[in-house]
Amino acid sequence: MSLIKHWSEEQDGKQLAFWKIEEPLDFFASQLKGWEIPIARSERRQLEFASSRFLLQELVADFPVQDVQINDKGKPFLPNESLHFSISHSFPYVGVAVSPKRSIGLDVQTYEPKIKRLQDKFLGIDEQRLSDSLIEKITLLWSSKEAAYKWYGEGFMDFKEHMIVHEWLDIDDYVQLKMNFKHPKQRTDLMLQGRMESEFAWACTESFDL
Repeated sequence: MSLIKHWSEEQDGKQLAFWKIEEPLDFFASQLKGWEIPIARSERRQLEFASSRFLLQELVADFPVQDVQINDKGKPFLPNESLHFSISHSFPYVGVAVSPKRSIGLDVQTYEPKIKRLQDKFLGIDEQRLSDSLIEKITLLWSSKEAAYKWYGEGFMDFKEHMIVHEWLDIDDYVQLKMNFKHPKQRTDLMLQGRMESEFAWACTESFDL
């Protein structure tokens, strides 16, 4: 499967890419030269792991996948912070985002009908009005909160109380969201960009204060 979408911004060097996993594990193993795919609890997990590293090298040819580490909160990083990046899986889709300058968070979510009855767990009343009770919009709002969580990278967040989306703007072919990020240890306003694709939604944010 070729790239589903590749999006880049020349001004700040940010890049995003998405892939639909249809290849066997051997395909990704053959592409990741000099790096062995770690043993995981399932082949699906190995596919997600390997495809995300493959996609990072599709964006940045010399991306040092062998140097990727995971902090105690589960956030992947490079020790020297030469690049900031984020990874997301929602099988069979994988997405990666790379930024040379700023912390970045990306999330991908496939559409699931059950999200409609679960939205009260992570969306306030005003946010539910933004969604119009549409599965695609609810999924994008959920994805925006996951992206902000990954951007923060410091563990526990109350998705309903600490991350409040208060503005939805349709701009060209993507959606711009504004969020009040209200974690007790860090309060700021975040701007996120996202899109509702045919089978999944995605959202991404960087370290920009509005």
